Amino acid sequence: MSEELEDGLGVLGDEGIDGGEEGEENVFARELASGVPAEGDGQVAEVFGEFGLVDVDADAGNGQAVDELYEDAGGFAVIEHEVVGPAQIALNAGGTAHEVEGTHLLAAVGRRPNTGDLGLDRAGIGIDMRGFIVVDDQLRTSVDGVWALGDVNGRGGYTHTAYNDHEIVAANLLDGDTRRVSERIPAYALFTDPPLGRVGMTETEAVASGRRVQAALLPMSRVGRAKERGETQGFMKVVVDADTERLLGAALLCIEGDEIVHALLAAMAAGASYKVIQRSVPIHPTVSELIPTLLGKLHDVSRAP
Repeated sequence: MSEELEDGLGVLGDEGIDGGEEGEENVFARELASGVPAEGDGQVAEVFGEFGLVDVDADAGNGQAVDELYEDAGGFAVIEHEVVGPAQIALNAGGTAHEVEGTHLLAAVGRRPNTGDLGLDRAGIGIDMRGFIVVDDQLRTSVDGVWALGDVNGRGGYTHTAYNDHEIVAANLLDGDTRRVSERIPAYALFTDPPLGRVGMTETEAVASGRRVQAALLPMSRVGRAKERGETQGFMKVVVDADTERLLGAALLCIEGDEIVHALLAAMAAGASYKVIQRSVPIHPTVSELIPTLLGKLHDVSRAP
């Protein structure tokens, strides 16, 4: 497939972005709703653009609705979720039409749960408009004695969240516990190069929640280990509740970002103050050793009253 991408691969939607082969420049992506799914603030999207993984030209209207998709003179054929052949996407940005052309189009506009042939209606198990099984905070369905775990419940969509569904139900059924899905801190990774590790809220979400928010960002060009390995693309970012001192979220778009994020995830799960991490003594030379330095750069980003 990669050998055929001479003129460009387009990714339509927000299910994931992949730049193909390393150094591939003929790749563009368009999001239907909110830019790169990893970061509502746009900073991750901007850096992805620098990597050539996603076109984030402001005039192109990344995040705007797609008006139409039409075939070129060469035509195209739809194979499952892939449109093969010369194709164009017309985008509307601020009232101005914009076109993106390519040879291949991958439509990643969402997933439907594989629940259509389970006979849920005969069992009286409720589903939502997209076909996901409706569950409560302990993953119970609308029928007593029936629980729904994994992708079918629409509460995660990742292997790690599906496994956590199992842990919640097993603990509640077998151990008399009262664990809930709402206690789970959202986290995921995009295994790009460099990888992205994400946990909790974005800065935009945190500010919108009405909290007094602080944030900090450190470019990887300031991290010694990253410079030693020649991997200075990206940054590390944290978001903190200024009143409780608790970490609200982080975006680590950097070398080892998919691993480093777990240290912040653990601190969030423990409800610890960010100062616990800031005052720790990390090992040198590592990428993680700059997390305390990052936290030392926190500044207020809350909206003025």
